[in-house]
Amino acid sequence: MSPSNSFPDRKGTHVSRDASPVVLPMRPRSLVLHADDFGMSPEVNRGIVDGFQNGLLTSTSVLANAPAVTMALAQWNELDLRRRHRVLASDALRRSLRDPWLPFDLGAHLNLTQGRPLTAGYPTELLDSEGRFPGVFRLFFRSMLPVRRSLVAAVEAELESQIELLLDHGAPLGHLNGHQYIECLPLVSRIVPHLAERYTLRAVRVANEPGLTGTLLREGRPLGCVLALIKRLFAIRWRGQARRNQLATPDCYFGTAHAGEVSLDVLCGYLREATGEFVEVGLHPGRGVSGIQIANPDGLASNSSIVDGWTDPLASGRPRELAMLASPELAIAIVRAGFQLGRLSQLRETVAARQREAA
Repeated sequence: MSPSNSFPDRKGTHVSRDASPVVLPMRPRSLVLHADDFGMSPEVNRGIVDGFQNGLLTSTSVLANAPAVTMALAQWNELDLRRRHRVLASDALRRSLRDPWLPFDLGAHLNLTQGRPLTAGYPTELLDSEGRFPGVFRLFFRSMLPVRRSLVAAVEAELESQIELLLDHGAPLGHLNGHQYIECLPLVSRIVPHLAERYTLRAVRVANEPGLTGTLLREGRPLGCVLALIKRLFAIRWRGQARRNQLATPDCYFGTAHAGEVSLDVLCGYLREATGEFVEVGLHPGRGVSGIQIANPDGLASNSSIVDGWTDPLASGRPRELAMLASPELAIAIVRAGFQLGRLSQLRETVAARQREAA
């Protein structure tokens, strides 16, 4: 292997730039590349499927009440069929990264901030004037106030309905996380452990991102730094709850403040900051998104930036994140940082084994 067609890993071993198997450092750590918002729109759906087919995605989560959720679940079944027959365009590259030949991760992306609730009688104080979810900031401020027991019960019923809709459609769910990180809010974080236990979905996201404030200050984003600190405080609180309930969580998470803006350079910075054996990166790929699109009753697609309250503020950045996922440079960066691709299902099994040993 000539040096011109290889790169040195962190131990000095030359690693091929092509898709042949590579020599990884001893005991490489596991990396989950996760895409949120599956079901939001046809463009987001196609981007996420492309992220598996042509890129290195290993995980996604579905919005049960979103406009294109039925399409997303059908596309998931087709994707899994291609995975099982090993006809993904990314198969060779995945083998070079020791990607385990396991099903991709599919989770429920719990949502209380966009679209309409699935349940009747959802509390009006958690809806806008049009009967839709109110957005993350209104939900945040409302969750800081004392809440009635009946309100908590109504929120839990709504989140149950979202999970059950996906299960009723045959979705092989394996984990839970929240749209716009709502799982960190006190109103929601008290509910998620119950859902995890009830539906045996014991892998959850904890968006506690190391090194974030320093990164944002270097980027000249002081306001983003303040918001990041607030998010981190809630994430630390949620991590404590998750651990007390013996839920499986990655050691490290990245992506809270760079949604739709994760470039290769940003991701390489993440991986340098990563600690622990199991790391998750949150991404938002999409294809040519100009707004939310859904089919009209006559079957024709309509273009609009707003469909019944659904907007996509990350639209412009999604194609760039998708391109990064399919780039050979990403595979090189993963190897250099000492990672192999992993699955949240492996994390669940590891935690379960530890619990059995402790019992």
